[in-house]
Amino acid sequence: MIDTTKQSKRLKQRSLQAMGTLFFTALGALTPLSESLAAACNVKVNNDVKVAQKAPGFDSNVMVDEVAAAMQQSNVKGYALNVFNRWGESVASVTHGLARTQCDNDGERTFSLNTETPWGSVSKLLTTAAAIHAVDHNPIDFDDKLVDYLPYRWRSELHPRFQDVTLAMLLQHKAGFRHSGCGRPLRDRLKEGDAVNGCSGSNPRPSVGTKQYSNTGPGIFYVILAYMTRPDFMHTIDFGYQNHSDAVYDSVIQGYTASIYNDYVEDNVLAPVGVSATCNMADNAGGNYTLWYSSANDSSGSMPSDQSGHCSSGGWIMSSNEMTRVLSRLGNSEDILSRESYKLMESSWEDSLGWWRVGPNQRPHFSHNGAWGSTRSQVYSLQGGYTATLVTNSPPANGVSLGGLLMDAYENAREKGVGNDAIISAKYIME
Repeated sequence: MIDTTKQSKRLKQRSLQAMGTLFFTALGALTPLSESLAAACNVKVNNDVKVAQKAPGFDSNVMVDEVAAAMQQSNVKGYALNVFNRWGESVASVTHGLARTQCDNDGERTFSLNTETPWGSVSKLLTTAAAIHAVDHNPIDFDDKLVDYLPYRWRSELHPRFQDVTLAMLLQHKAGFRHSGCGRPLRDRLKEGDAVNGCSGSNPRPSVGTKQYSNTGPGIFYVILAYMTRPDFMHTIDFGYQNHSDAVYDSVIQGYTASIYNDYVEDNVLAPVGVSATCNMADNAGGNYTLWYSSANDSSGSMPSDQSGHCSSGGWIMSSNEMTRVLSRLGNSEDILSRESYKLMESSWEDSLGWWRVGPNQRPHFSHNGAWGSTRSQVYSLQGGYTATLVTNSPPANGVSLGGLLMDAYENAREKGVGNDAIISAKYIME
């Protein structure tokens, strides 16, 4: 059964937070900010905080200096770089700017390694880890068909082009979905074969079996993970609503599946490495969280929206230290997955689940980026067991590429660190 105590506690917290927001909003309306304070909200904070530790085969000083220099051109409100070694220790970090300004009711905060931040599509790596864990601990196989884990009413409606899509294909971005559904209901897209382009611009539909990035492949696990891990429970719920309208049925079913997905990731991916996260930034109100900003000159910012109902493709919120720790332990320990199972995530470019393979065959890295609202993020699983993350709370300007600058800094740090003690990679890469 679903942990109703946990759910009740979360609902109570959110209600109290909402009441607090109303109170402080009203208080702010009675005491408007002075012109000088409003001006201060727009002050750009030049507060680079750099930390570099000795690391084998890797010059940490080069890494932090080059990232800090490149990010000066990006004009972001705040950011954090974090690099962990194979033992889960931070060996290089840079933080800069503001997570919140004086204009915010919860007060000004500098952007730090502990600032709770949305990570966008990097969340797909957590979803992938949860799916692999589910396959390892249930009578499931990645060659199983998608149709076998859909809500029962959806199964008979599934378009013929999706009938042979497997669980693996969803995480390999080979399921034939468009990049984005652009707000179209998932059930409609499955029924229509994703034939309708809900976007105003180009959003081509690839052939099933062709690798093309899509939010929907990993995103659909917010529905199907419940049928993978709690089939008997979902059978009972599903058939309890068979006589209701499609609207009621879909709302109830997806409410249950989203809750089960969120709890499964928390319990089996995050908790084993001592991390807690949320899909709703309001859960962090009053604490060390960031807002979204359009640029470094944005003084007010906005609260990221609640993604609790569909967190699987891009909604997880946690700090730089937390995300880097999760990814580091995922690839360098058996805290979350066995090493044999983790190989599925770091395989060939065509077959890897979750990660995207980049770099030369003799020295590959694995990459993922994210964008949600104003957040931008880039993460790498690197040779030597290093894990690097970079996240911002506003979009980089002036053509700055987070992935490009992070990779350049790493390669230069590696070249300069050749004289350091050599280490054996902790990675188990399948060629």
